[in-house]
Order: sequence, then structure tokens, then C-alpha cells
Amino acid sequence: MYNNIRIFVVCIFILALAGCSSHKPDCYNESNKELRLRWGSLITKSGKITGYQLNYDSKLLKIGKKEDNDNFTDSVLTIIDGDRYCKLLAMTRDTILKIQALSEPGDSLHFIEYSDPPRNVRMRAVWNPTNKTYGSKGFREIYDSLQTLLPVVR
Repeated sequence: MYNNIRIFVVCIFILALAGCSSHKPDCYNESNKELRLRWGSLITKSGKITGYQLNYDSKLLKIGKKEDNDNFTDSVLTIIDGDRYCKLLAMTRDTILKIQALSEPGDSLHFIEYSDPPRNVRMRAVWNPTNKTYGSKGFREIYDSLQTLLPVVR
């Protein structure tokens, strides 16, 4: 009798452990596989872009685009916690719905780009970081939140 109870408790423990380890946040589903979130800075005269990209698989990449070059270069920096990824994604989507267009002039600009090809959605907000305009407030907050994902280099 005692052995049966012990086996039962061990089985329950193993099932609970397996259930907890396979948890995936809600935003991880097949329809989001091509979703991409980019942010960084843009030099308008040359078209040079330096920034970061967050993919569906929570991989954080450093991206760059040199002058007059259509191709992006990238390198993986780290993998972000899934729950944090989903929160940032929701924050970005909410801001896009509130502020549907943002483009400010300037020589050196910050940007956030949201791309979801299967849903035919692509949005890019561009603003001058020296100006603290009302329209750019939501995107500046997202930009700052995204910047906290970057690993500290010592």
C-alpha cells in the first residue's frame, strides 16, 4: 500500500513538472512565425541603419544596413524570455492602434518597425529623438523598453 502511494505521488510530480516545462506564452502560435519587430536609428542622408530585430522565436539580433545596400546584416545577441516578448509585442500593437502614423523629419532618426507578412501588416514609426513630441511619446516608451533587452557589454 505504501509503495502504491509513493508511485502515485512520483507520477503526479513528473506530470506536473512536464506540464510546467512545456509552457509557451500565448503569442507563440503558427500564425506569428513571420512576425518581426525592428528598432534602431537611421541616418537619412546615407540610408544607414543600425539597430535590433526581435523575431518570433524570441531571438534578439543586431542588424545593420550600410549606405545604398538593400541587404541587412545580422547577428544573434541573445534569446529573450517568452513572457517578456509577448508583453512588448502587445505594447507595440496597442501603440500602433492608437497612433497609426508617425514620421518626423531630421538627419538622425529613431524608428520602430512592425512587420507581419501573413496578415499583410507593416508599420514603421520614425521620429527625431531630439524632439519630445506628443505623437512620438508612445513609440519612445516602446523604444526605451526594447532597449532594456540589450545585453550589457563590459
